Amino acid sequence: MLYVAKVGPESWHQPSARQIERQRMRELKAAGAEERAQMRALEQAQWAERRRQASEITGDAMNLAKRKLKEWNQK
Repeated sequence: MLYVAKVGPESWHQPSARQIERQRMRELKAAGAEERAQMRALEQAQWAERRRQASEITGDAMNLAKRKLKEWNQK
């Protein structure tokens, strides 16, 4: 009842230094977690791009090999 009615000195209703520090640490951890998640997403995008490029190069090499084999077989 006292907390809802805010009866008593103002200091009763203000967060303690310890509570403030805990909240600050929670915010820092959340910011760090968000930054790590963004870095993981960036790394995954880069990895996907490298796989796409490797696949494209492999496809090009296979097409070249097929063309050359076809040319050699026609001679």
